[in-house]
Amino acid sequence: MKAEKSMEPKTSFRRSSTLVFKNYSEEELIGWAHEKVKKPWEHMCEVAALAVAGQPVPPDKFTVEIPLTPFRVDYRGAFYLMRDGVNLLVGEPCNLFTIILSSDRKRILKAYIEEARLNNFISLTPLDPQGAWTKKTLEMIENNDTHYLTQYLNEYFQKERNLGVNWVKIANIQFFGPFRDVLEHFEENRSFRDLLEGYWDAIKKAYAEKWIEFLPEPHIFARIREVIHDEIIQYNHAHLPSGDIPEETGEEEYPSEPRVVLGLVGRDYKVAINLSLSHPYELVLNQDMVESYPGNDLKGFARHLSEKTRAPLSLALAADPALNLLYEYLSRPFPLRRMDMFILYRKLFTFIKNFGTWWNLSPRPFFLKERVRFWGKLIGYDITRLPDQDLPDLLVDGLGLAGLSARYALVIVDGDKPFAAIIFEFFDGALRKISTFPIDKLEPAFAGLTKDRDDLRERLFRAKQIMWAEDGWVNFAFAVQKDLINAIFDFLFKRSLTSIPKLIGSIGDLRLMLKLAKGGVAMCPDFILKRLEPWVKKKGRLNIYPKLIQAAFESKRKKPRGLLYVRSTIIVAVILALIALGLIFLFG
Repeated sequence: MKAEKSMEPKTSFRRSSTLVFKNYSEEELIGWAHEKVKKPWEHMCEVAALAVAGQPVPPDKFTVEIPLTPFRVDYRGAFYLMRDGVNLLVGEPCNLFTIILSSDRKRILKAYIEEARLNNFISLTPLDPQGAWTKKTLEMIENNDTHYLTQYLNEYFQKERNLGVNWVKIANIQFFGPFRDVLEHFEENRSFRDLLEGYWDAIKKAYAEKWIEFLPEPHIFARIREVIHDEIIQYNHAHLPSGDIPEETGEEEYPSEPRVVLGLVGRDYKVAINLSLSHPYELVLNQDMVESYPGNDLKGFARHLSEKTRAPLSLALAADPALNLLYEYLSRPFPLRRMDMFILYRKLFTFIKNFGTWWNLSPRPFFLKERVRFWGKLIGYDITRLPDQDLPDLLVDGLGLAGLSARYALVIVDGDKPFAAIIFEFFDGALRKISTFPIDKLEPAFAGLTKDRDDLRERLFRAKQIMWAEDGWVNFAFAVQKDLINAIFDFLFKRSLTSIPKLIGSIGDLRLMLKLAKGGVAMCPDFILKRLEPWVKKKGRLNIYPKLIQAAFESKRKKPRGLLYVRSTIIVAVILALIALGLIFLFG
């Protein structure tokens, strides 16, 4: 009898086969783009126009497909994300002028004006591709002199239609070819690893062939170009293990419930976003389910999302500070500079400090629950006391200890074979580049690896020499066993930290992690650890570790007066005295 299939993902993110981009005629791509891009976009504009006008949206139009993706959204929620978020991602997203060029860039095949209201596109108006405006436009494109194209089209259509043009998108018809291959490949095998890697290759090819251009270039597209085309992240999926889908299933299985849900609470709306890859691939979840929670408090909203979606983790954010934090990251060109890192770290830690006000989650870890936090405050531990100035200094300056230019390597090991190798390059304390390293070249270094930490350290030293010879000097290298990473994630997804009883019930998992950690983590060179070990043994772990943890909560700024800021020893003594007096009063 065949066993019942589990709803859990068996082989998530495993590659099924290699994707090869095909060559298509212009007619084939025009027909495909009409069905898969234009029609969904027109549907989106229709629904957005109703929402902007304050009119009810018919139930059969709630769900909108996102062009060039397998995902869909409930546009009643997506409307608010567009209204409050698009200007942060794009810059000035008013009316967009779209031009579709022929393969040789000498003809305009299609042209549209996409009119926007409240940052939502409400209409898609086709234009004559042989109109009076096309001659000068083609001349500017052919001569690569598009600096004033937006200004020219804006002036022309202000006179022609009394409609301004704020930015221009120029796409070669061949731009749609790689995305067609990616989506058709995904429909066949349902491999999300293939989907993500396919998008990576498609975007890289589109920029390399100059098939897409924005005038002016919006923030989010500039960051995509810098990361992928300018190779701030040099990702090569051939450097990772291939892995095929098991023959007995023939496809990857994904749960129907979301695994992680992100809720945003704005001034006049609530929206839920599915951050996991779950069928039927909904990004913005059902708005009726979201609005069935009457309040706007983050704690209750996170619990509501967790109950309604059965997601293991629900995170609720205040929309304005969350979107502002996103803007801080997208508005800075890559690679980042030293001062950028300071500012971004400070913004991030300020956001984390505002737990309960700017963010909340469900289920809560026990150390973030009110009762535990109260006692933690008395002895100096509380998330709201994270020093948002000292920690950024520590992180940026700490990464610069290895020198002005430093490279760090992370190697994930699966048994006695390398699973992945990633190199992080820093300059003056700021991240400059992330690159993958081919694991097949590291296989000789880890062959015959045992579960001994000294052996893992020795093998890591050999791997570091290989990376040095192939790709340049690596200052520090770190190795971690894949089994240890899996054990940590299993421990967290079992909600072991949500209560003391569950933590006690997970003692076996904790013992397993400690056992795996003994031979599953190594560092090279390890002179820092070698210097720390005698000091920790001399002082005692029970004395050192709490002090190291508490250091992250101490601030050099002058603290306000009050009971919570008195020396912890005095507070503990007073509490013990009160308890003793209470016991004497009750039982004496």
